[in-house]
Amino acid sequence: MLNLMAQVKSDETMEEINEILSDYFAHKAEEAIDKLWKDNKINDQVIEEWKNEHMRTSYHKQ
Repeated sequence: MLNLMAQVKSDETMEEINEILSDYFAHKAEEAIDKLWKDNKINDQVIEEWKNEHMRTSYHKQ
């Protein structure tokens, strides 16, 4: 992959490659979410619970 990127000569080509990669990973994420939904691991109730979830990293001075 790095060798491929080293051959890119224009910003336009790099933008096209970035878009292709973004689309690919967005599609993979969508497939994974669809599988979770199909397997009943997530549903509307779970998504509603996520809205109220606070998963912040606590920073305590030591």
